[in-house]
Amino acid sequence: MDNTFVEKYQPVIDKVLANERKIRRDTKEDLAQECYIDLLERQSELGGSDDIEKATMICRTVVQKFRRSRKRGDEKDMIKMVSADIPNIARQLAKIGVPENQDVDDLHEAIETLEPGVRQVIRSMFVTGYTRKETAEVLGLSDKAVRWRMQKGIEALKKYFEAEPQETEKVI
Repeated sequence: MDNTFVEKYQPVIDKVLANERKIRRDTKEDLAQECYIDLLERQSELGGSDDIEKATMICRTVVQKFRRSRKRGDEKDMIKMVSADIPNIARQLAKIGVPENQDVDDLHEAIETLEPGVRQVIRSMFVTGYTRKETAEVLGLSDKAVRWRMQKGIEALKKYFEAEPQETEKVI
């Protein structure tokens, strides 16, 4: 990105985002990047005496689109904030145990042992990263069916990776 472009529109973006009090700082940074992208894509509209006004309107449109998507709960249009820098996410990541002596191949091998319908749901949600709603749409299933297959798959995978209980001798 051209430095003069950034220098010229940085104050415009800062001013638009400064008025957004209910938006977190990290989200504002992402919105600033979205503003730059929209400004770059619509560069042909910029220039002339009303350049700053047009840039302001473009940035406000980005913010309005974000607000509307957040109110609707529309996941496809929302900017997703998943970062290990966010304390809640960092705590959740810290809780995830990393199994020793097992790698991704073991996981894929375990997934292959699942029933075909369960395997599809597990792959869709945990390998591809679709949400439960997206998985239901892609596979043509109800939300209840996806939830049931997901639970069944997780239980089967837990059993697959469960360590054999060691026998202990009783001392009398």
